[in-house]
Amino acid sequence: MPDGLQQYVKKEITDLLRIIDRDLRDAGGDISADWRFGIAYNAALKHRCVLANICRGIAD
Repeated sequence: MPDGLQQYVKKEITDLLRIIDRDLRDAGGDISADWRFGIAYNAALKHRCVLANICRGIAD
């Protein structure tokens, strides 16, 4: 993987991990079960994106 692309992927992964942390903190707040589920589900989707980026980097 070229260095520029590697740096981009690293930043993208870092940004996604921050969003996951934020979403999981928000899901623990005083909100309805529906919102809690939606926020946690969003975090799970972001986690899948992180894993896809890591796998893409390993495959290259």
